[in-house]
Amino acid sequence: MEMMDAFVYHGVRDIRREKRPRPELTRDGVIVRVARVGVCGSDIHYFMDGHVGNSVPRAPYILGHEISGDIVEVGSEVKGFAPGDRVIIEPTITCGFCVHCRRGRYNLCLHNRTLGSASATPHPDGGFADFVGVPARNCFRLPEGVTHQEGALVEPLAVGTHAVNLAGGVGGKRVLITGAGTIGQTVLANCRAMGAVKVAVTDISDFTRSFALAHGADTALDPQSLTFDQEMKDFGGDGFDIVFEASGAVGALQQGFEYARRGATIVQIGTLPEKVTLALNNFMSKEIRLVGSFRYANVFDVDLEMISNRRFALNDLVTHVFPFDETLKAIEIAIGRNEVMKVQIAH
Repeated sequence: MEMMDAFVYHGVRDIRREKRPRPELTRDGVIVRVARVGVCGSDIHYFMDGHVGNSVPRAPYILGHEISGDIVEVGSEVKGFAPGDRVIIEPTITCGFCVHCRRGRYNLCLHNRTLGSASATPHPDGGFADFVGVPARNCFRLPEGVTHQEGALVEPLAVGTHAVNLAGGVGGKRVLITGAGTIGQTVLANCRAMGAVKVAVTDISDFTRSFALAHGADTALDPQSLTFDQEMKDFGGDGFDIVFEASGAVGALQQGFEYARRGATIVQIGTLPEKVTLALNNFMSKEIRLVGSFRYANVFDVDLEMISNRRFALNDLVTHVFPFDETLKAIEIAIGRNEVMKVQIAH
């Protein structure tokens, strides 16, 4: 049995470098040598908290789902890919047969399995390893001139693109983004590329607010400031047309309802606690539309084209890169969030 190196999750603050069997090649699958993998907020939650929402790991497995790499083997039924192809991986493997898959909303698949996630059992291994194995249909070829670093950013970018699509378009709209971490920044990039007329960003971090201002936000405000309410009213007038909640903080969602104008759309992206208290009379009387945005669907190819055409400039999002040997250090730096936006691991 051929073996590989991997960093294996065993529990809270317990990730170990181990030898693991290299993934087995399936008839419709490919084996990808990992070139870059990003450290996501969900990886951090598993590492720090032992769960992400209701997903609780029940056996050791490999985290990491923001993956770009090179194909080294293709299955006997695979067409359109060959060894040596540079690809990115859409990490959610769907059934293709349930009602949601048939309707094109495969992110809601009843039987989905996501690389590096404990939401399905057995847990599919992710990209904190030398190799991953996936169905060929989950791969997208990197265009000429697009780097593996950019490729590994497509997955978080897709979260922002999907959210903007669900909002029904941002062209000519006034937009508020609560939370200026990686996902908030990908929403910002989409809003600017798609013609939003005004974009405000809120976050408690000085670094992420400054980052947002440098990358297209018209204003970036601290929700803990004593002058926050007045600043929001001065900038937003009678409110915002669209609010993207990307922080996962209950207070941010409550503020979103407060500063949304009548008839606005609020898109919830961040993962919230199980129980949330909201002023629903405000929701009713302003006829606010609340939309949930879960992962992404049908956007990886679009985002790759936008990157290739330089409509999205993403490289600045990667603030730290560590070699594979320093995967544990990469995770710790991502946890610290000290002037950190996106941490990647390079092979």
